[in-house]
Amino acid sequence: MQAELIFDHGQVRLAQPLYLKPEAPSHVVITIPEEHLAPPRDWYPEELAPLPRFTPQRPPAAPGSLQEELNNLLGPLAVTRAASSIGDDHQLYLEALEERYLGR
Repeated sequence: MQAELIFDHGQVRLAQPLYLKPEAPSHVVITIPEEHLAPPRDWYPEELAPLPRFTPQRPPAAPGSLQEELNNLLGPLAVTRAASSIGDDHQLYLEALEERYLGR
């Protein structure tokens, strides 16, 4: 059988729904010629020079501003955090899902 796949913004979906039997393999491999692939768009911190240590700081707020109200509401949680890459965010999301649904 041949299935038509549509690549859209880095995600793949089937052109027509396909229903597999329970005993069908759950892992399918497709081959895409190298000349059609773009370089990865994410960076991995372990490949770069060590980054300076980030120290969380309380966001600056003018008296009576919304930021001051948020800082007071959040208390010690009101801190500016270090930026992360798309890969870091994705990994953090997957770990949160595993912890929530698989108890890991």
